[in-house]
Amino acid sequence: CVLPLPHVPAFSAPPTFTLMYCGPVGPVNDPVATVNANAGLVHVRLGDTIDGKFVLRSIGIESVEIGYVGFPADVKTRVPLGQ
Repeated sequence: CVLPLPHVPAFSAPPTFTLMYCGPVGPVNDPVATVNANAGLVHVRLGDTIDGKFVLRSIGIESVEIGYVGFPADVKTRVPLGQ
């Protein structure tokens, strides 16, 4: 008897993050990331969605980690300050 393998969904490549991380603002225990988006500067908190495609996973002084809507939480990209 051969059991079928469980279905594992395939993910396409995540979208490219083209916005610029300008740095953190606010207190260290509750930082807010500043991102330069098409509409100008946007302030984003942990867990917020950006442009309906990206999720802010972590905020650092020199970088942020960006996740992707519809992708597992461990799929993320480090975006350095100024990029």
